Amino acid sequence: MASSFLQSMAPGVWASGALLLGLILGNLGAAGLAPSCLLGSLAVLGGILLFSLRCHERGRGGTCPIQVLLLLGLFVLLGLARGGEEHQAWQAGQAQLSDQSGTAWICGSLDPGSMHRSARIRVTAVRCWPDERVCPLAAPLCLLIGASREDRAAMARYPSGCAVEGFVRIEAPRGRRLPGGWDDRIWLRLQGTAGWLKPLLLRARAIPVRATRQETHGSGPGAIRQACEQSGSPLDRCRIRSPLDRSEIRARLERCGVRGADWVARQIGGAEGWLAAALLLGRRALRAGGWKQPAQAAALRRAGAGHLLALSGLHVGLVAGTLSLLFLPLPLPRSARWLLLAMAMITYACVVGGGTAVARAAGGGALWCLLRAAGRAARPLHLLCVLAASLIWIEPALWRSAGFQLSFLVTAALLVGVSSRRGWRGWLAALISAQLCAWPLTLAHFTVASPLYLLTNAVLLPLTVLLMPILLLGVALEASGLGPAGVAVALPRVLCTLLLEGGSLLGQLSERLAVAVRLPMGWGLASSLGLVWILGARGVARRLRATAALVLVGAVTQIALLQGPDIRIYMLDVGQGESWLLLWGTESWAIDLGPGSSGPLAHAGGMHAVLHPCARRRIDRLFFTHGDADHVSGWHALAASGMRPDRIYHPEGWRPPPALADWIAELRERGSQVRALAAGDRLCLGDGPADCDRATVLHPPQRDGVRRDAPTGAQRVRNENSLALLLEADGLRLLISGDAPAHAAQDWAAAGTCGRLDLLSAAHHGSADGTPAPLLEAARPQAVLASVGSHNRYGHPSPQLCATLHEMGIPLLRTDREGSLCLARDRFGWWIEGSASGRVWPLAPSLSCRHVRPVL
Repeated sequence: MASSFLQSMAPGVWASGALLLGLILGNLGAAGLAPSCLLGSLAVLGGILLFSLRCHERGRGGTCPIQVLLLLGLFVLLGLARGGEEHQAWQAGQAQLSDQSGTAWICGSLDPGSMHRSARIRVTAVRCWPDERVCPLAAPLCLLIGASREDRAAMARYPSGCAVEGFVRIEAPRGRRLPGGWDDRIWLRLQGTAGWLKPLLLRARAIPVRATRQETHGSGPGAIRQACEQSGSPLDRCRIRSPLDRSEIRARLERCGVRGADWVARQIGGAEGWLAAALLLGRRALRAGGWKQPAQAAALRRAGAGHLLALSGLHVGLVAGTLSLLFLPLPLPRSARWLLLAMAMITYACVVGGGTAVARAAGGGALWCLLRAAGRAARPLHLLCVLAASLIWIEPALWRSAGFQLSFLVTAALLVGVSSRRGWRGWLAALISAQLCAWPLTLAHFTVASPLYLLTNAVLLPLTVLLMPILLLGVALEASGLGPAGVAVALPRVLCTLLLEGGSLLGQLSERLAVAVRLPMGWGLASSLGLVWILGARGVARRLRATAALVLVGAVTQIALLQGPDIRIYMLDVGQGESWLLLWGTESWAIDLGPGSSGPLAHAGGMHAVLHPCARRRIDRLFFTHGDADHVSGWHALAASGMRPDRIYHPEGWRPPPALADWIAELRERGSQVRALAAGDRLCLGDGPADCDRATVLHPPQRDGVRRDAPTGAQRVRNENSLALLLEADGLRLLISGDAPAHAAQDWAAAGTCGRLDLLSAAHHGSADGTPAPLLEAARPQAVLASVGSHNRYGHPSPQLCATLHEMGIPLLRTDREGSLCLARDRFGWWIEGSASGRVWPLAPSLSCRHVRPVL
């Protein structure tokens, strides 16, 4: 009975499912086992397999159900051991990194990375600088090189295992710094590293590193620094190279991809050429070749079709299908054609250097071809399950990435849809199934969604399927020189134009209907798995399955909409600077713009990158508190994004820097209103009454009763006249102090101007005298917020302020530790959430039943 059961239900699928379950549970840390359990599990598994084979040979009825359960349990145990090993290694790396952040002298070895990993340094000895404190390492600490592209390219020329030593800056992972931003913790876990490393003064040695504690004490940072300064470059050329160094192979493959992308882009020309090269060889080759994304690429992302520009299984499948047609005229046996196609897919994956989706598609396709060449066939869903278990076994943290989840679940939905019907109806069912299964994960991983995403993919995906084979054939004909120049790529150019124009139009429509949503990743993953199971259920009527899938999608969407907060106030993590974003009602307010080119806002694409995940497209009111560079320099990124604020406010008597003054004058000519503010002014939300949500100006004081609504050239106002705003929104009272002077804060406390506060922002980034004790005594805030940079040279927030708050029992929430701080209100009340740490603080515990959510 058990043998027939295993034969009918595919033993490989059940074993892969049990292994996947164990890997995910072990990687979550729920039931992680010691790495030694791995060998024990393998030994017991081998014993049971031998026992089962012996029973089968002796004719004792085959495999019994107890043996089946034991086998599945041991596969779960294997997964727990492997996932727990990665989880324990990550925790150990984080524990070692907590005491070593900052500038340090290191000794280690360089790993340029494999095909899917970036350059890393395996540190074996650390000495903190400048206190000369030696930090012993229980195990080598692997760090990812996060410096400029030039530094990474220079280090990529060195062979694996090259010894390095010198001064670096070590940084711990920050998580999600900005709303809807990139979470570097998942990326670092996928790279097998614990944190970031920025080379400052690094030197390569020609001997392998075998560092011990005695070598750490004996080596001198002064000698290393002197040698590096004499060399004239951050890294000396290493004289040892292995004949088959994988860094050389990787560099050659990347150069092939860059040259191919440049050639394709120039043959077609313009934005169409960029799109064609991105579809064939990926965006990474284009970035390495110096090509930049045009505005149409951003429109495709806003339309929910940005995945068309990232190489995935769709691109690999279309390239493989086109190559199989080209191989048909060749006088080769059928098995030879399958082997040639498998080699072509593996070569294509190596040249484009794809990620999870390309590895899954190329590996699965090559395995399928090998099975067909051997005269055997495998079920696609079974093969997909085995591939998923294999990839997660290699990298246990891979299941956390959005690319892995979307790639495998969408592929499973496509296979389910194709198998349900034949012909064009099967492909239509596959397209609808894939979109429905991807929708919950889209809500979970991306904080903004539009109902037109489904329509966009339904229109653009078939166009891409038609474009890819024609583009590949046209490029092949153009490269071979058959026919007049430019004729073979004329039709692909037209199709690329249609794809770009359609994406631009659908992107504008989708952005207008976009809404902000909140859905835990666990809910999204469970819902997508449930949709795949519902759509693939056998023995159930097709209409009943479709109805159940639509009901589940509607329920998940409603939950995501209900969990979205009504009002959101962000203190953005911009480093050593300050920037606020207020989203209330239909208006978006921005208070200061951060430090400019050195802050995350500039690298993330400006304020638009923060507004888009919040389903906002404009800034209605822009406030400049004063003229310091760490508060106003971000206007360059805002101007580059093309957004025009409707109203601009500044403190009375303010004189902006010349370039900023020119931009403000240009905005005024285009219709923006510019107004000066002083103490006593009130700004209401929209056209509501005076007792609704509003902002009251507490500083600077009015001068001689004269109002000035434009910047004057006679006065230069800095911290003494910094703008201070008291925000009142649905019962919340928040004081944004800016860089207001301490004597002004003491005057507020003495006069009772601000009253009791719920939240208070530390003036001047938490300096020693910025937030005086009398103001804290009078306001008694539930928490104090401080916008500070990690390891800033000013020492903010000051130890005096931290000690005062500790004595008063007031928590201090810092952007360098918590990331961007989100103040939001839902039906349970007000709460604060750190985007990087994931921690949640309810502001009214007696009225709120919100709990801390686990971070996956």
